[in-house]
Amino acid sequence: MEKYKPALFYRQKKYDIEQTFNVVLRDIVNTYIAHKLNHLWSPYEDRYNRELQKVHQTQANIFGLSNDVDSAIAAIDEEINTYIQGIDEQKKIEEKLQGYLKDFEEDSGGAAGLRKGMTDTYKIQYASNFFLLLGILLGAYILIYIFGKSIMNGETTPLANSIPTVELPSVSTST
Repeated sequence: MEKYKPALFYRQKKYDIEQTFNVVLRDIVNTYIAHKLNHLWSPYEDRYNRELQKVHQTQANIFGLSNDVDSAIAAIDEEINTYIQGIDEQKKIEEKLQGYLKDFEEDSGGAAGLRKGMTDTYKIQYASNFFLLLGILLGAYILIYIFGKSIMNGETTPLANSIPTVELPSVSTST
């Protein structure tokens, strides 16, 4: 907002021009009449030219003020367009975030959704533990079935110190 002056500045400038324009206009009318009635006398012509210069100066001030206002309006328009672009970008971001929020709300049902998720997790873990225990029991049964018969019949012993040893014949070294 530093590219242009506040509206109060332009209002004051317009008011100043209006006040001087009324005085200049009144004076030029009187000098114009005096100049036309006495066009051969040079002081009236000089006075008329001075008043005409004041009118031209006032017109130049009006034109300058008009240009200043137009440039301020253009600067304001540029700034407004910048704000509009920023707002549009923020709207796009907000719409994207609202879409994420909507998807999140649809996916999770609050406490009920969490409860259902935990129940599903519990059931999966319960089934996993059940089949693990079943596998351990089945493995133990198979081991007992394979190795237990020979132990029960006395063919083998599970103790490590009762492993049968084989005696090797001694070799004599006499010559």
